[in-house]
Amino acid sequence: MARHLQHGDSGHLLYGGAGHLSNDAGPPPDTCPGEVNDHYRIVDLTSLGACPTCVTECENVEDWDGNFTIAPFVAPCVWLAKNQNGFGWHEDECLRLDDVDLVNTVIVLDTNADCWRISLRCKTSSGDDFIWNGCKTTGQTPVGYYTREWGCSTVPTLHVV
Repeated sequence: MARHLQHGDSGHLLYGGAGHLSNDAGPPPDTCPGEVNDHYRIVDLTSLGACPTCVTECENVEDWDGNFTIAPFVAPCVWLAKNQNGFGWHEDECLRLDDVDLVNTVIVLDTNADCWRISLRCKTSSGDDFIWNGCKTTGQTPVGYYTREWGCSTVPTLHVV
C-alpha cells in the first residue's frame, strides 16, 4: 500500500535539512531544538471558565490575549504568557483571563512526559490552581493542537500558532 503525505500539527509540509519535503509529525525532541520562534499564541482563545478557587486580587491588570514569549532566562524551551507589548508583568500586575488573575502560565517542552505542554493557572487564596493543562505529543515546535489532561476547564483542545 502506498504511503500518503501527512501534515504535521502545523498543517504544513516543511523543507527538511536536505531540501526535501517532510512533515513536522513525529515525537517532540529530547532537547530544545534550535529553530523555534520567540513568540507563540493560542488562537481563538475563548472562555475557558474559572476554577471555583480562582481569585481576583490584582489592581493593575491587562486582559491576556493568548500570547507567549520565550524566556531563555528561565530554561530552554519555555515561553511565558505576556501582555500585548510582549513584556511580562511586575509583582503588583496581573494578566487576566475570564475575570481571574493568571500565574505560571507557560508553554514548555516537557521531556519527562515526551510532549509540548501548556499550563494555564490562576491565583487562589492558597497559591494557584490549574485552569487548563494539556499536551501535544508530536512536532518539533510548540505549534499545533493540545489535548486537555486536567484542570477546571473542560475545553478539550487548544490551538497554538
